[in-house]
Amino acid sequence: AKGGIVVASDAEGMAALTMSALAERTGAVKPVVYEHFENSEAVAVALMDDYVQRLTSFVVAKVKVAQTIYEYIDILVDALFDFQSKEHFHLRCVTNGLTSNFVNINRVHGEYHKMSVNVFKSLLRQQGIERDASHVAAFAIHEMLSGTVYEFSSKALERAARRTLKSAIKGIVLGLMTQGGAKPVTPMNLLGPRTR
Repeated sequence: AKGGIVVASDAEGMAALTMSALAERTGAVKPVVYEHFENSEAVAVALMDDYVQRLTSFVVAKVKVAQTIYEYIDILVDALFDFQSKEHFHLRCVTNGLTSNFVNINRVHGEYHKMSVNVFKSLLRQQGIERDASHVAAFAIHEMLSGTVYEFSSKALERAARRTLKSAIKGIVLGLMTQGGAKPVTPMNLLGPRTR
């Protein structure tokens, strides 16, 4: 969805993201659509960019009040679920990062994945967690968050999913911290729009 226009439902994914469907659902004629987008993959990339920037703005506004890494985790998990519950677009419905037909989607998905892991890695390093451990833990946290929020947002088990995620991520952090933690600061340099 972009600008309130739902291009494809969660179930349809990329299969429904055609230039004809975009023209039909926006009320534009196809030549106008082609003036803005080369093909449906370019539309999907634009949707991903828009989605990630809105998600980032929403989450960062919430987590910046956290005084400890544990508060940060609580706020982060709730913010991700809150954002997703009002969205009708999931990146996982567009790509899993392995779609052989869509090279640009895979590239952009990979860039956002790396940016997210780097944010978590930076947060863990702030807490005194050793470099290699923070890299592995950051990857694990990203995978847990993205998969669980996607699977359980707006569903019967959402409350349990929020609680479980918070406990699991706090357990990872607690198990790796060797000293008292620092106030977590989201690394804004890693959260800007990707270079195109």
